[in-house]
Amino acid sequence: WARLYALPECFGQLKKLRCLNLSGHSLRSLPASFGRLKVLEEFLLRNNHLECIPPSFGGLCQLRGLNLSHNALTALPESFGELGALERLEVSSNMLSALPHTFGSLRSLQTLDLSSNEM
Repeated sequence: WARLYALPECFGQLKKLRCLNLSGHSLRSLPASFGRLKVLEEFLLRNNHLECIPPSFGGLCQLRGLNLSHNALTALPESFGELGALERLEVSSNMLSALPHTFGSLRSLQTLDLSSNEM
């Protein structure tokens, strides 16, 4: 099995992508073009080495499930508040010490796992 360390910017051209599982790789960052995946509903990024999430993530307007557990995230971008369809968010086992001010805008959120962070 080959581990991914980076993704090309052209990944954002996969306009019809609905579910994406990039768990268990060695990704440290994501290209800004991910914000163009407008129909993406499920995004699994568990067990990587992500240190940050690009602000363009707010463009994932159909995203319902996001798993960022077991990474190295210290913050989430303010654009997270734009994820109006988000129902499930798992960010356990990171290094988060606070949530973005816009977090209260996630009106569809039903499940939230913030365990094992620095809050």
